[in-house]
Amino acid sequence: MKLAFLSPTYPHRGGIARYGSYLLGRLQQRHECLGIGFQKLYPPLLFPGKGELELGQLPAAGSEAQPMLHYARPSTWRRAFHEIKEFSPDCVLLTWWVSFWAPHMGWMASRLAPSFPVFFLCHNVLPHEARFFDPALTRWALKHGRGFIVHSDENRRQLSAWFPHVRVIRAEHPVYFSDADFALSREKARERLGVSGRMLLFFGFVRPYKGLDVAIEALTRLGPDLKDVMLWVSGEFWEGEERYRNLVEKHKLQNRVRIESGYLSDADLALRICAC
Repeated sequence: MKLAFLSPTYPHRGGIARYGSYLLGRLQQRHECLGIGFQKLYPPLLFPGKGELELGQLPAAGSEAQPMLHYARPSTWRRAFHEIKEFSPDCVLLTWWVSFWAPHMGWMASRLAPSFPVFFLCHNVLPHEARFFDPALTRWALKHGRGFIVHSDENRRQLSAWFPHVRVIRAEHPVYFSDADFALSREKARERLGVSGRMLLFFGFVRPYKGLDVAIEALTRLGPDLKDVMLWVSGEFWEGEERYRNLVEKHKLQNRVRIESGYLSDADLALRICAC
């Protein structure tokens, strides 16, 4: 089968790019698959982290798409369209995750749909921090989809309400790590990290909707039998890190909250998961 897959992949950072790398690797093992990726995802205003790109190596099971698309250069999208058309796939899979991409993805889907079946892989149908215009933009961008893949019942219900005659498949979110990544015992991992007591791990990009402030506040409400619980925060902050450090100090939780500011490699993340 011939497929064209459009998604962020390595070396871009974040869960969606990591997902895209692993999925592209699998698709290329089983099918003839053209991977179309990104040169530049966002303007600095919309990506306040320390950089879009990974510093580590491509994951062994992953693959890197052609770094073609740029958010501000329509010519790169026209080039991708012509490359997909020349490849002549049996179907096209477009990745959807935020309405910032509505003009880009909507245009691409509308151009491809007359010639090829277009499907959307939706990480989020609507943004976590949705604005009043997001539903209309999203519905317009996705209207050319022949079918959808989602990872939650909420997203499945939303798409079924908008497009009742289109098939929506809900699939479990995959686990990326292999058994080798978790070969280290819990005891050894905790020893390497210097952990004692119970450990709660908060990892990934730290953004307001993810509720780190709620987790810190919740520590103050734990009973005396849970005083050994430690909150371990490992991730890159998209807003003022100082806000959270001040919250920790306010509640005198310096000995119960550890903040590691920065993006984790797969190996570092696996070590912390093993220690939990």
